[in-house]
Amino acid sequence: MTINEEYNEEHITIETKDNWTLFDFEDFIHVINNIYYTLYVFNDILMKIDNGVKDKNNYIIESLKNKEISLHFCIKNKLYRISEKELLKINKIYMASPGETIFSGIAKIIYQIREIIKDIYYRNKYEKIICELKIIEEITERLKNLSFSENDLAKIKLDLNCDLTTLIKFQEKKIINILV
Repeated sequence: MTINEEYNEEHITIETKDNWTLFDFEDFIHVINNIYYTLYVFNDILMKIDNGVKDKNNYIIESLKNKEISLHFCIKNKLYRISEKELLKINKIYMASPGETIFSGIAKIIYQIREIIKDIYYRNKYEKIICELKIIEEITERLKNLSFSENDLAKIKLDLNCDLTTLIKFQEKKIINILV
């Protein structure tokens, strides 16, 4: 069983405006993919541990549990394998002013990304970022209870914080509008 078998595919649309540099576009794609990948790994590990599922990532999960590698290292170096059908996809890129980019992926992960964006843009009003986001806190607390290192989880949260800060900068420059 994988996350993909539990949940349907969902889309997220991000409106784009004004002029973009190639660096902006590269950062934008990179950040969205990093957030999706991190949430996928968190959810997949928890689902497999909860259900006793063994698959292509079992050796990674066992190495993580035995502290042979760190979860941060695993995520940073994209060691956790995701099947092609579970990867984040770009359904549409329309580069204009205004334009849009539509991504699709596993519904549960897309939903979590939407909730994180709502927390940042609407609920927290830029005062707090990743350390107090409900979804991330719930997931990292469960991983901590499974003996994953607090220091390791803090590093992952810091990386997510950097990615989310990049999205906030794009929002502040008014070059994106994430439709939630």
